[in-house]
Amino acid sequence: MERQKLFNNFPLRKGHAVFFANFFSVFLLLFLLWYPLLGELPVKGDNNDILWQTVIGDMSDTLWMRGAFSPHYGVTFHPSSNFVAGATSDLEGLLEVFSVPEGKRIKTYSSNGKAPIYFFKNGTFLAFYWQNDKSPYNVELRIVDFETDSIVFRRSGSPPFTISPDERTIAIGHYSYVYLYDIETGQLLRTSPNIDPTIYNKSVEYMSFISQGKEIFVSLRIYGNLSVPTPYYIWNLETDKVTPTERVILAISPDGTKEAYRYRNMPGDTLIEILDATTKKQIAYISNEGIRYAPTDVAFSPDGRYLLYTFEDGDPHPYHIYIWDLERKEWVYVMPRKKLGGYSCAFSPDGKYFAIGYSIFLFDFEKIKRKIEAATGVAESQAKEALFVYDSPYQVDYIRVEYRGEKNIKAKVTIYDMYGNVVYEEDCSYKLNHYGEWFIPKRQFSSGVYFLRIHNGTEEITKQFLVVR
Repeated sequence: MERQKLFNNFPLRKGHAVFFANFFSVFLLLFLLWYPLLGELPVKGDNNDILWQTVIGDMSDTLWMRGAFSPHYGVTFHPSSNFVAGATSDLEGLLEVFSVPEGKRIKTYSSNGKAPIYFFKNGTFLAFYWQNDKSPYNVELRIVDFETDSIVFRRSGSPPFTISPDERTIAIGHYSYVYLYDIETGQLLRTSPNIDPTIYNKSVEYMSFISQGKEIFVSLRIYGNLSVPTPYYIWNLETDKVTPTERVILAISPDGTKEAYRYRNMPGDTLIEILDATTKKQIAYISNEGIRYAPTDVAFSPDGRYLLYTFEDGDPHPYHIYIWDLERKEWVYVMPRKKLGGYSCAFSPDGKYFAIGYSIFLFDFEKIKRKIEAATGVAESQAKEALFVYDSPYQVDYIRVEYRGEKNIKAKVTIYDMYGNVVYEEDCSYKLNHYGEWFIPKRQFSSGVYFLRIHNGTEEITKQFLVVR
């Protein structure tokens, strides 16, 4: 009652309140209808030439966000694609495992989150750095049975590690050396030469098996002299020699045949170079298009076609998640959500999902690929033909379709919903005569985003449109 009296005495009368409430409701409705399209439409400009016909992602591409709100410097999938794991980097580190695609947290381990996480291909073993969650905060490398959590391998300390492609050997970096252990027996197999005897106050910071297990890439950390650039090395396991290198391994394709690198002094137009893992000859390269920052993490899709990479920080560049199509040789997807700045990324082995981390975000990659196909279909065809789809201003119950082309074609029109389901088909051969215009009844569509595709057997044009009922 008191609240009603205060309202009556307030200068804003009931009529005004109703007006503003209705205005706000209409504005909110229009915004909700318009917002999903922010990430759906191929765009041009945005102060960035790379965005021409590139799909701009939004939160509708994510299935869920889970886990601690803290940087996950490691994220990886179980070989079955049924689980995704990520580790936080705060003092009381946490390794979290979630079911896919449900997002239910099934396990947690106390962990040092800046160390790697590795699921073995057999799906049984999980390697990570365990950290005692109570003082003293001692840390040790552990390989555990994922089903029983029993420990099958352990070493104290928190140096980096990497697993050989055949998963029989684990390499552990410690101070100036790399040690190779037999995972099954725990025995020390061999020790590297001093990585660089000319440098003091150093330790191995990062390692990776490369060249299909014949070499190990090593990055050193130098203490007390921040002006010295990080030195990189290759330990050749066949010759036992350590040599400096200017290239930095970023990712290895699942089949081990391709390797993604960046160089200390990359050519001006190159961000990432893709090399043959055996010959080290260039297969492809990714243009930097003005990006001045090295990616934080990089991952190949299971089929080796797409390269996903993320940026922890990118100011003034606003985009933090990219997908490059190695076949098309172009960017096909970017994500402009700064809060999703990726500290790590990984594809699921079945190719249906990818995950990135601040917290863990699971993306629907199948949905994204459908959007990519739609957008790139427009890009390839628009020079010769054009397709326009929109609400008819004078026939409100219909969708208006216009086609303009250089020649007559015999074509079929198919409309898909956002999930790839066919919701409409029509033989429009008689309507596509250089210029065609026809109307599709709205009544069979619910509100949402759809893709209209014209296919004449050799060429396709795809156009996205919105239906508002």
